Amino acid sequence: MNGKIEFRDPRQGASTHPDDKFPGFTFGHAMLVEPQTGMLLVFPGWLDHCVHPFFGNGERISIAINIRLTKVGTKVLS
Repeated sequence: MNGKIEFRDPRQGASTHPDDKFPGFTFGHAMLVEPQTGMLLVFPGWLDHCVHPFFGNGERISIAINIRLTKVGTKVLS
């Protein structure tokens, strides 16, 4: 688990139907991501997440930000 990023779906009763296709994600189970240099992960804020402690040589640097997408307006082209 050294330095891995863990995601879990917090929604009770999240679908486990086989027709729900989310590559790499099994509802009700953790999804673990092995961080790589330069990796960018974007995920919704409601998704439970954590980073396991890193024990090793070198440094592990992560930067976290929150963004909000807002629709400002639309322009119709004629």
